[in-house]
Amino acid sequence: MCDLVMVVYVNEETQRQRLMARNQLSLEAANQRIASQMPLKDKVNQADIVIDNSGSIQKTLDRVNEIIDKVLI
Repeated sequence: MCDLVMVVYVNEETQRQRLMARNQLSLEAANQRIASQMPLKDKVNQADIVIDNSGSIQKTLDRVNEIIDKVLI
């Protein structure tokens, strides 16, 4: 169905903290949301390209743009 699968990942603790801050979720609600999804390690294992999102927004954008440039060539 697609030619390429990219996954943007961060460790679970950072994911939880970002969810709680962005969506004003309790710890329990954030954990439930994470648990309702496919485990990140499974997503990473199925991806063609994995982007680490543990740094700054700019670092992640730079990496995404780098990949887009390579894929479009």
